[in-house]
Parts: sequence; C-alpha cells; structure tokens
Amino acid sequence: MHVADPSWNWEDIAALAATAAIGGSALAIAAQLAVALGAGAPGGLDSPPAYLATTVFYLLLIAAVGHWIARRTGWAALGVRAAAGRWYLALLPLLLLSLGLPAFVAGMLGSAADSAQLMLISGGEPLTFGRVLMLLPLVGLLVPCAEELVFRGVLQPLVGRHLGRAAIPLVALLFAVMHPIVAIMPALALLGLCCGMLRAASGSIVPGVVLHAAQNSLVLFLFLY
Repeated sequence: MHVADPSWNWEDIAALAATAAIGGSALAIAAQLAVALGAGAPGGLDSPPAYLATTVFYLLLIAAVGHWIARRTGWAALGVRAAAGRWYLALLPLLLLSLGLPAFVAGMLGSAADSAQLMLISGGEPLTFGRVLMLLPLVGLLVPCAEELVFRGVLQPLVGRHLGRAAIPLVALLFAVMHPIVAIMPALALLGLCCGMLRAASGSIVPGVVLHAAQNSLVLFLFLY
C-alpha cells in the first residue's frame, strides 16, 4: 500500500524535537532532584522517579505529535488506523525473526547485552515478577506506541518523500542509534526494519506497534529466567 505524500515538513520535526529535548531534559533533572531529596533510590527504569519521568516523557511525545502535526493532518495520515487482517498474520514470523537476532547477539557477546539492558531497566538488580508487571504498561505499551508514532508514523513518510523505499532502513537505523545500549543496536535496527516494512505495506503503524509491544514484553519476561 502506498503511503500518501505527507503534508508535514521538517519545520514540524524541528518543533517536535525541540519539545522532546526541552521536556526530556526537564524531566531528567526533576527525577535526579527527586532522588537527591529522598523521594526514591537511584536505580534503573523501575525506580519511581525514573518510571514517572519516562512515562511523562512518552506521553509528552505523543501530545507533541498531536499538537505540531496531527491536529492539522489528522491521526490517520500518521498511520493511526486499522490495518487489514493479513498484516497481523505476518507478526508471528516477524517476531521470531526480530527476537532471533537478539538471542544470537547475546550468545556472541556473552552476558554483555543482557547486563546492559538489565542495568538500564533495574539498575542491575534481578527483575522479579512484580517488577515486570509494573514495567509492562510503560515498556510493553506506551513506549511502542510513542516510538512507532514518531519513527514510522512521522519520520518514515517524510524521509520517504525524498528517498523512497530507502527511508525504511534509514529510519530503522536512526531508531536503533537513538537507544543508549550499543550491544543491542543491531537487534533494534532489525525490529525497526520489520516495523517499517509493515508500515509501508499496510499504510498503518498498528501492526508495527503490536510487533514492537510483543517484543518488548517478551524481553521483559525473559529476564525472569
């Protein structure tokens, strides 16, 4: 399915990036201040200040897309619309593919990739079932929705206006390098590639959101073993 030429432009992207940078910086400072004042212990994403700051950041990101772009174009233009059922049938093989590379990377690097992810998520502490359940709404739902909206909903069609299908791997690469864990960047690039192909083929970001959410959720549960 051809994605229509986007009506948003690079000025909208600059406004979105500025909102994210300013909001993210303010939230990071607030989280550090909360820790300094004893409102929570320093740690990973599961510490209360970090969890709250990250949740607010991703909600801010979605709101910024709505303010700068979707209120003018409508959400459907960004791929926030239903997709044909056949695209959901493709999710299982794509999920197995996108999880296979992380397993391969982890095997090649030993525990380096897992240790880096665990440090980010829990400050290096072992994850418990209760912690995983607490993280699921953020890592398994909000993060995939916001990231797919920005990368595949907003950026991919805009880059595609100039570069055509090359936008899919380029945006996937950008998606990977925007994450702080170098060891898992190849796996993230593959996930981004799968989500990008789903977006280009279906015209919707929803199948990519489901794939992204499933991978994030499964990775969380795998840390229990």
